[in-house]
Amino acid sequence: MEFLLFLLNIFSLFVALVSGVSSTEFVYPNFTASNLRFVDAAGSFLSSTNGTFKAAMFNPGAQQIRFYLCVIHTASNTIIWSANRDSPVSESGIMSLTANGISVSEEDGSLRWSTPPFKSLVSALKLTETGNLVLLDQSNNTLWESFRNPTDTIVIGQELHTETELVSAVSSDDLSTGRYRLGLTVSDATLQWENLTYWKLSMDTKAYVNSNYAVEFMAINRSGLYLFGQNGSAVIVQVNLPPSEFRIAKMDDSGQFIVSSFSGAAEKQEFVGPLDECRIPFICGKIGLCSSGISANSPVCSCPLSFRARSNNIIAVFRLIVLTHCLLLAIRLITAVT
Repeated sequence: MEFLLFLLNIFSLFVALVSGVSSTEFVYPNFTASNLRFVDAAGSFLSSTNGTFKAAMFNPGAQQIRFYLCVIHTASNTIIWSANRDSPVSESGIMSLTANGISVSEEDGSLRWSTPPFKSLVSALKLTETGNLVLLDQSNNTLWESFRNPTDTIVIGQELHTETELVSAVSSDDLSTGRYRLGLTVSDATLQWENLTYWKLSMDTKAYVNSNYAVEFMAINRSGLYLFGQNGSAVIVQVNLPPSEFRIAKMDDSGQFIVSSFSGAAEKQEFVGPLDECRIPFICGKIGLCSSGISANSPVCSCPLSFRARSNNIIAVFRLIVLTHCLLLAIRLITAVT
């Protein structure tokens, strides 16, 4: 009987290796995954216990050239974390889990991303029901976790500390590091572009400042967005939001900090800062002028008057040159005939 069970386990492992069957909650060292191998599951190789989140070798959008190791909210297909954001791989790129950690490489072995060295050996990779990707040692101690290494998004149960920041992506399908950042100061959360601060949470009309303790971390929960101090016992700044079982806070590629809730695949933006997009640097390019449209969040970009005038002058001069050239050519033809 024991031998029969052993054979069944071996057969199950063989089937998983060949067909790319997604695992639940844990995978173990000597595991590899690629989008090609798990193509039937859109690259997903690991799900949390109840399937709320999944880990995948994933290509956002319609493009087929940039693949990332991601954690994704299953119902909405929203990426909440990515590993190799600045070093994407092809569809044959491989995520490997060994006793030394996680690595992402091309099929030829060229390394694109990896976790740092650890003092203990890795015994398992776990995806929690909150969306945290965690490396564990044999004593079940956490060696590394995605929650402590955020990209552009935090979720309920995650804390953004003062030594970390959220950095926007270039676009929705290019996850490489963008130019907009959300960071924490001792008293506030700020948005920056090229070290220029263009928005502060405490100055938003929906925010309430409760105390003067030093800010230690930002978090969202089912009731709102908060800046905490005093080891989480003091609320420094808060934004009250409608009750929600799942929400994210994201440094968007638009330059806005957006808190959204989800009901299945439906997303609802609950808080946006700054609401007036004309406050965002570079929103209209290098020389464009931004003016508010019908609403504050529908900006209208235009060229400066002097730039248009200069452009019109250049066109007028060019037309005059062409006209002069044509007249001279006509005079030469008339002279030649007579």
